[in-house]
Order: sequence, then C-alpha cells, then structure tokens
Amino acid sequence: MFTSGRFPSALLKGVNRFSVIPCRPTGTDTSECRCWDATFWLVDYPAKRIRLYESGDASALASECGENTFPVALVNGIAVTAGSTEYGRHVFLWDTGSTDNVFRPSALPSDAALGRRVDEGPPVLNVHGLKLGGYDAGSQEFRLVQFGAPDVDAVLGEGFFAARRVCLDIPQGRGAVR
Repeated sequence: MFTSGRFPSALLKGVNRFSVIPCRPTGTDTSECRCWDATFWLVDYPAKRIRLYESGDASALASECGENTFPVALVNGIAVTAGSTEYGRHVFLWDTGSTDNVFRPSALPSDAALGRRVDEGPPVLNVHGLKLGGYDAGSQEFRLVQFGAPDVDAVLGEGFFAARRVCLDIPQGRGAVR
C-alpha cells in the first residue's frame, strides 16, 4: 500500500511495487512534477508501504524513523550515504529495487573480497557492524559483485530494507532508520 504522508494522494504518480516517483506540482498542472526536491520518503518494507512527507518535516522523520540521523546525498542522480564497516569507510547506494545487498570486491581488502560460496550466485560476505552515522545496522550479508556504478562501494538493497523502516530526506541531506 502506498500512502502520501501529509501530501494529497493526487501527487502520487506512476506507483508500482516499490518504485514511487515522488513529485510535487510545479504549477497548477499536476502532470508537471519535479522529483526529489520537496519530499522525503519513508520506505517501510515490513508493512509494504511507502509514505511521502514534506521535506524538512522533522516531527514526521522522528516519529517514523527515530531521532538518530545520518547524512544522505543525491550524487549524480543516486541517493548515497557514507558509512563504515570493519573494512573501513565506504559509500553506500540506496536501492529499493536491488534484491540483495551488494559490495564491490575492489572496495574491500583482498582477504574479504573472496567471500564464501552459499549457492550458485555470487559469493557472500558477512559484514559485522555496518554503521551509518550513529545508526548501527549490525551484521549484514552482501553479495560480492564488481558492478559498474561509479563512486559507490556497495548497494543497500532488499537485504537491508526487509526488516526496517528507512527515511530518506534527500533535500535536507539526512536519513534515519528504525
């Protein structure tokens, strides 16, 4: 189910499973929208909901995802966050469409970049203590794939989102997770 937080539901356009384009009308014609500049997203996989709120709505962010925030930015059209693991500092891409968390092997020390085989897919690496700002996400499983996205070390996909509520207020440069 998709709800619009405090936005009129007419502003939701092109909604499908988890690829919502949040838009705000640029004038009286609601078919003309600009994305990312006026909303923050709440992605709630456990409840199968996406809600949109006015960017900067601190009470909604705290209520939905807690007070502990971390930096998030829109870089070259993708939402990213700097974080850390036992392997150092890394840049993580937020991707609700990715079926797995993915780490680029070249961003890891050589002993970690091998991972372990669990099935026919790419090797898996268990990362302990993933931290995004002050938020400790604990252990996460990542597939090791040398992907092509520039300036990104890893992808947070369904493996991360599956048990969490994620708030991304990109215009305000912050996110939070509960």
